[in-house]
Amino acid sequence: MINSAKKWHGYLLAFIAACGWATGGLISKWVFSYAPVITPEILAAARSCVSAAILGVILLIFRRTVFRMRWSWQTVLYLFSFGAILVVAVQFTYYKTISLTSVATAILLQYLAPIFTLALGVAFFKQKLRWQMVVGVVCAIIGCAFAVGAFASGGLTITPTGLALGVLSAFLFAIYSMMGAHAGPYASPLALLFYGLIFASIMWTVVNALN
Repeated sequence: MINSAKKWHGYLLAFIAACGWATGGLISKWVFSYAPVITPEILAAARSCVSAAILGVILLIFRRTVFRMRWSWQTVLYLFSFGAILVVAVQFTYYKTISLTSVATAILLQYLAPIFTLALGVAFFKQKLRWQMVVGVVCAIIGCAFAVGAFASGGLTITPTGLALGVLSAFLFAIYSMMGAHAGPYASPLALLFYGLIFASIMWTVVNALN
């Protein structure tokens, strides 16, 4: 049973993450609009590299134990899959959706992820489907739609490619979230984040070098 303090701590972190995600989307759209030379691939690479560097310094100062973990080929494979594949794929599809549509549209589409999370949990992790979960997902989606003006005239800017990438981003984000939730046997949350960003940075460096 999660105590009240930890529960509200989790809510606060989720709120901060949502604010950061939205702010990052707005900045990304501004960059794409006024600096056409910056592509989604370049921006995603910069985000991964800078985030990994900043987090690495913070961990070296405050949480060095993150670097003392048991390594195995299963751990490397898990972290590589999480960082080099999922983090990269989520970043690319999200930024590409922003560049093709609008920040509001990209956020709304990616926040369809709870649908996929619930479906994957029920299908593959034997999660019991409760009516509260269904109601919560529906309310969250409707709330997001109202918040970004989906029902207002001109509220959303959609293209077929943008729509497809946005839905794919939501699906990938759902897998990303589930891998994070089940990473316990392989790495702590901070280790998963740090090494995920490291692998993502390496992958983006290779991708941009090939382009």
